Amino acid sequence: MSGRPFGRTGWEVHTLVRPEADEVVVIGSGDGGSWMSVEAIDNALDFAHLLRALRLDAGLTQEALAERSGLSIEGISALERGHRLHPRRSTIDLLARALRVDESVRRQMEERARRPAATRASPPDSGTPASARESDRRPTDNRTDHHRLVPDQLPAPPTCLFGRAELVDHVVRAVRRGARTVVLSGMGGLGKSAVLVQAAHLLADEFTDGRIHLDMCGGQRGSALTADDALSFVLESLLAEGTPVPTRRAAAVAMYRSLSAGRKLLIVLDDMPPDLPLDDLVPGGDCVLLVSGRAAPPLGVDLVHVAVPVLDDRAGRALLQDLVGAPRLEAEPEATASLLHSCAGLPLAIKIIGARLQRRTSWPVSYLAERVARQGDRLHELRIGDVAVRRCIEETLWHLETGRGDLDDAHRLFVRIGILRRRSVSVVTAAALADISLDRARAALERLTDTSLLDSIGPGQFSVHDLVHDHARELADELDDAEVAGIRRRCRRAYAALGWTAREQVRPSHPEGLAQHHAQDWPHDFDAVGSLSAIALEVDHIRELLASGLSSQDEAEQRESVLLALAFTAYCTTRSMFFDWSQHLQDALRTSVGQEPVLRASLLLDLSTAQTSRGEHQESLRSAHEADRIAEELGSPRLQAAAAMALSLSSGRVGAPTAYGFAVRALELARQAKDDFLEAAALRDVGVQLCRDEHLHEGLDAATRSLEIFERIGNERGRCMGLINVGVMRRRLGQREPARQLLEDAVASARACGDRELETEALDELGRWHLGAGDRARGLELMESGLSLVDARGARQWEAGIRTRMASALAEAGMWDDAIEHWDIALQICRQRGEEGIAADLQRQRERALCGDTAGHSRPLSGRADSASTVVPRG
Repeated sequence: MSGRPFGRTGWEVHTLVRPEADEVVVIGSGDGGSWMSVEAIDNALDFAHLLRALRLDAGLTQEALAERSGLSIEGISALERGHRLHPRRSTIDLLARALRVDESVRRQMEERARRPAATRASPPDSGTPASARESDRRPTDNRTDHHRLVPDQLPAPPTCLFGRAELVDHVVRAVRRGARTVVLSGMGGLGKSAVLVQAAHLLADEFTDGRIHLDMCGGQRGSALTADDALSFVLESLLAEGTPVPTRRAAAVAMYRSLSAGRKLLIVLDDMPPDLPLDDLVPGGDCVLLVSGRAAPPLGVDLVHVAVPVLDDRAGRALLQDLVGAPRLEAEPEATASLLHSCAGLPLAIKIIGARLQRRTSWPVSYLAERVARQGDRLHELRIGDVAVRRCIEETLWHLETGRGDLDDAHRLFVRIGILRRRSVSVVTAAALADISLDRARAALERLTDTSLLDSIGPGQFSVHDLVHDHARELADELDDAEVAGIRRRCRRAYAALGWTAREQVRPSHPEGLAQHHAQDWPHDFDAVGSLSAIALEVDHIRELLASGLSSQDEAEQRESVLLALAFTAYCTTRSMFFDWSQHLQDALRTSVGQEPVLRASLLLDLSTAQTSRGEHQESLRSAHEADRIAEELGSPRLQAAAAMALSLSSGRVGAPTAYGFAVRALELARQAKDDFLEAAALRDVGVQLCRDEHLHEGLDAATRSLEIFERIGNERGRCMGLINVGVMRRRLGQREPARQLLEDAVASARACGDRELETEALDELGRWHLGAGDRARGLELMESGLSLVDARGARQWEAGIRTRMASALAEAGMWDDAIEHWDIALQICRQRGEEGIAADLQRQRERALCGDTAGHSRPLSGRADSASTVVPRG
C-alpha cells in the first residue's frame, strides 16, 4: 500500500480496501501513530477555519487573542493552521470567553474540535482480519493494564490571566524543547499557580498517559506536604485502588520511576515548600515535572528556572479593568493610578481591590484609593475575607523561624529592614542592622532572596517589594526605642569605618590617630575602592543618619555623626557632591561636638575645599584661615600643612599671588611632620602654582617628585592625579609622546581606584591631546566618553565640570560653536544647583570665548574644584 502526502501536515493518505466494505481513504502519520478518516480530518480542519473567522470577526490579531485568552501566540497559530486538530475543552472555553461568543457558537466550536476514535499501529491492510487488528491494540501485559490508571487531575484553567502570556509561552516552549523539570518561583500573590495550571492545560494533550496535580500547601504552617507525601500521592494516582504503596523512600522512588518509564506523564506540584529536594520527584521516561514555589529551586536537579515578576502597569490596569469595568476606572483616572501604584504590580493585591470595588458599587474609586494610600494602612486594606496580602508574606516568613542559625539571621535581618525608609539594602547595612559579620550578612541576604522576600538588583545590593517592606515596617515597629537607637548607631559606625578607609586615599587623616581608631570600631574587609563602592549604595541612608544625628541633643550621637560627616569626605570628593558635603559640614560645625578644636579644624578644612569646589572662593578662604588659626594654636604640623594647602588652593582660584607661598609653606610643614602623603600633596600644589605662573620646567620637576612619592607609598588616587598633571605639563612643553602615554596610564589608574571624575579628567586631557595632534574625531570621542560617565542617578552632579573642560579644549581647537554650546549647558546646570560662584566663572570664560580670547582658556592643571578645568582632588 502506497501513501501520498496530505497537504503540509506531514501526514500520508492511504487507500484501504476492506473485505466487508468499500474503499476507505484514511490519513495518518505514517510512523505507527494514529489513523483517521478523511471525513474526520475535514471536520477538524473546519475548527481551524471557524476559529480564524471568529477572530477576524472580533477584530483581533493572533497576538491580541493570545493576550485575552492567556494562550500562547504559537498555540493560536497552530490551531488556525490545523496543526493542532483537537484542542481540549478547557482550551475551547478560554477561546470562547476571549472571543465573547454565545453558547451556541461555543457548542459549535466543541463539535468541530471533537476527537474521533483513533486506531493505533500501522494502517490496516485489506488482508488482515478485524479480530487480528483488534488484538494488535490490546495491551500485552494484562497485569500492567490492571495496575495502571490514567489520571486527569488538572484544576480548571484560570478565567483571566493578564500580562502572563509570554511567561506561559516560555514554560510551554521549554517543555517542548526537551526540559523535563520547570520551576516557577516568586513571592506569594504573583499568580504562579495560575501560570502553571494554564501552561499545563496547553501541554495536556501531549501527555496521553496522565496529568497529575498536587497542591503542596507550602505556605501553610504545619500543613505543608513533604517529598514522601508527594511520592505517595503520585503513586496512588497511578495505581489501581487497593494496590499498596511502599512506605520506604527508596522503594517508593523505585516504583515511581518504573511506573513513569516509557510513559508520557505531566506532573504538576503547586506551592512547593522551600528547601524541598526535587531529585526523587523527577519522573522517568518522557514525563515532565512542573513546579511552583516561593523559593528558588534547590541545586542538584537539571531544570529550567523561571522567576515570576510583578505585573507591569499595562497588565495591572487590564486586570483591574476586567474586574471593575472600564467606565468606572476611566471616570477617575488619578484614583485608579493611585490604586495601581499602591498594589505595586502584585496580582493578588489588584484582585482584592477589584473584588472590594465589585462588592461596593456605591464607593467612588477615590474613596478606596485614599484608604489604601494612608501611611500604615495599606496591608490592612489589602484583604477580603481570609484572603490577604499580609498573610501571603507571613506564609513565606514563617519558614525562617526554624532555630537554624542561618535562618535566624535572615529572619532577624528581615524585621530590621523595616527600620529603613527606603526599599534597598546593601551587605554593609545588613550586617549593621542584624549585628552580624559581613559574611553572615551576605548569607542572610541570599537566603531572603532565595525565598523571594528580596530581589537582587546588583552585586551586593538588594531591594524589597513595596508590600513586603510594609510588613517589615510593621514588625520593626514592635522593636523598643533602645534597640532601634542601637541599630542606627551601628549603621553610623559602619559607614564611618568605610569612609575613613576610603579617606586615606583622598585626604590626609587630620585628627591624630582618629581614622585608625574609628576603622577598628567596625571591622570590615573592604579596601579604599571597595569602601567607596559600598558607600555609593547607601548614600540616601547616610544622608538620613547625618540629618538626624547632627540635630540630636545626645552628645554620643552627635559625635558619631560628626565623625561620619568627616568620613563622608571621600565619597563626596570623588563624586563631586559638593553641595551635600558643604551642608553636612556646616551642620556638624554647629554642634557642640563640632566646637572641639581638632574636630573643628578638620571640619573647616573639608568645608574650605567643598566651598571652593562650588565657586565660593571667598567663603573658602575664610574657612581655611580659621582652620589655620586653630592648627597653629594646637601646634600640629600636620593640621597646619593641610591648612596651608587649603589656603593655596583657594588663593589660586581668586588669582592671589600668595598661592605659591602657601604651597611652599605646606611642603615645609609636611616634611616637618614626616608625613609622606602630605609631602606628595604639597609638592603637587607647588607644581601647579609654578605651572600657572608659566614656570613649566620647575613645575614639571615638582609634579614628577610628587608622582614618585605617591607611587612609593601606594596611593593610587594620588598617582592618578600625578599622571594627569605630569602628562599635561609635558604636553604643554611639546613632549607629545610621553604625554600621551602618561595620560593613557592615568585613564587606567582612575578606573583602578574607582574614581569616575578622575577618569573623566584623564579622558578629557587625552582627548585634548588628540585634538592637538589633529585627530579631531578621536579627541571628541574621548571627551564624549568622559561625558557619558555622568551618573544618571545623581542629578547631573558633575556634568557641569565635564562640559566646562570640553568647552575649554574645543575653544583652544577653534571649535567655537561646540565650545559655547557646552558652556551654556554647564551654566544652566550650575544655576539650577545654586552654584552662583562657578556660574560667574563660567560666564567670564564664555564671554572671553566670544571675544576670541583663546589665552583666556589656558587650562590650569590641578585643584579638583577648579570650575574652569581639570582639577586635582585635595589628598
